[in-house]
Amino acid sequence: MTEPTVRHPISIEDATRLDPAQIAPPIVVTDGEHTEIGSAHGRVLPLIGHRRPYIYDVSLPDKRRVYADTPEDAIAVIIGGDYAEKLAALRDLESSIDDTAIDEAWLALARLRHAHADRLRLALQQQINDLAQRDGSWDHLDAEEQQQLTKAADPDGPYPVGVLEEIPFVDEEDHLRTRMTGVWSARVSLVLNTGDYDPYSNTPLPLSEMTRDGVVVPGDPNLVVLDIGDSVAYLESLEKAGWLTMSVLPAEQPDPIFRGINPS
Repeated sequence: MTEPTVRHPISIEDATRLDPAQIAPPIVVTDGEHTEIGSAHGRVLPLIGHRRPYIYDVSLPDKRRVYADTPEDAIAVIIGGDYAEKLAALRDLESSIDDTAIDEAWLALARLRHAHADRLRLALQQQINDLAQRDGSWDHLDAEEQQQLTKAADPDGPYPVGVLEEIPFVDEEDHLRTRMTGVWSARVSLVLNTGDYDPYSNTPLPLSEMTRDGVVVPGDPNLVVLDIGDSVAYLESLEKAGWLTMSVLPAEQPDPIFRGINPS
């Protein structure tokens, strides 16, 4: 049995020699702080086979920039370690009928996303707490909310569950019942890692709601949710959390400038 093919990062020069019709391995550069495109601004888009740019352009907090054709490859670079190898193993099973092997390979990746999200959750929560203390919003929280936020930023603390409240619900037999559910109503955001909650554990994801002008508004965005469900969900949730910035380009560029064609 041959080893799965791992798409390790390549150089810009390597990319120019590839078939633009095929998925290319990612490229990692260190111009992540530059937002404008063009040599005068410090960066140009690498072209695969001199014809097309990468689909995903991801800028990270450490000034690295990842060019990738798939969200899976982008996440593999972001998480690092042996994620790329485990990703290749899962890809190798795409045509397999061995459901157990597929599940195990998928869980191996989910565990790595969970571990990465948990480290990031702590860092983001501490940043949010620090900002709340500087801008005064911390002083408007009650003691339980402050305690929840403090514990949520503690590496030795439990993952956050929100403030427990008795919430009504209708069961499968249409009976009105109540259950204890975590609710987050504070204006200071709580950071969650979905890998800590249902279906990965027996803990339900806290509900988000806030009171505005005396009215409780459910689903108000005062939760920062790092979604480890798959690479697409995780990449998008990292962008929504403000941890990275991302541009997604169409796979086929109609503009001749991207294809290296001289219109004249």
